[in-house]
Amino acid sequence: MSKPTVFLSSTCYDLSNVREELDNFLRDRGFDVSNSESRAFGVDPGKHSHSACISAVREADFLLLLVGRRRGGTYIGSTESITSEEYRTAEKEGIPRLVFVERKVNDYRETYRKNPRGDHSHIVNDVRVFAFIDYIASGHESNWLHPFDNIGQIKEILTTQFAHYLWLFSRDHRKPEATIASSNVIIPFPSAMPALDASYSSQEEVTALREGLRGLHEIISRIQNSSTKPDAKSEKLKMLWVLARYGECDDGETLSMDAENFKQYAWSNGKGAIHRQIL
Repeated sequence: MSKPTVFLSSTCYDLSNVREELDNFLRDRGFDVSNSESRAFGVDPGKHSHSACISAVREADFLLLLVGRRRGGTYIGSTESITSEEYRTAEKEGIPRLVFVERKVNDYRETYRKNPRGDHSHIVNDVRVFAFIDYIASGHESNWLHPFDNIGQIKEILTTQFAHYLWLFSRDHRKPEATIASSNVIIPFPSAMPALDASYSSQEEVTALREGLRGLHEIISRIQNSSTKPDAKSEKLKMLWVLARYGECDDGETLSMDAENFKQYAWSNGKGAIHRQIL
């Protein structure tokens, strides 16, 4: 009988005890566990240990990520950490990811944002830990961060989450209900954006762009799912497109456009003057 495999990803040095206990917890419940600290973790001859971890991620059915106070080593040929590369690989492969963050580290993120140049060594050994957490949080809406204080909380959440997966499996195998065909379908916000990762080297830039695109996706979804008449929806979407295509972002936050230009692009001469349109 095939068993689902869980890849344990974390900064090894500060979370080794947690990894060992979770390894036993998962195996006792019928999972195979891919754990680089285990003696059973195989590495192909001639392959770097970092590459072996990435290969193991691709073969896994779930990735369980533990984020603590240490960043961990840097991945070969990259500026990102090994843990970050493991997470990004699972993200690109569409592998379900369960993310647990030490509560003190997670709660401190807001303090760091207010004073990024301060001394934060009492919380993390490298402030890029915060950037990594922000990157994870900027992904798909269902990509939850689970803060934890102890191993018991992780076990409790895992038990609940795996039960939820079984519920989803049951729902997926029911006969589909008849649905009304729609010409406009809003797909979920993508969990991975390899084009962004390939175009930008900075994790902060990718995070900012993903958050902006997710905000735009939410606006379009609200318009499309509203009870407004179809013509009115089309008008709003057209206005949004015109602002995005021809507007200017002077202060880095507000998108604006000259009223006459907006009138020309959106409605030509068919509608009356407006004072200003700001998104």
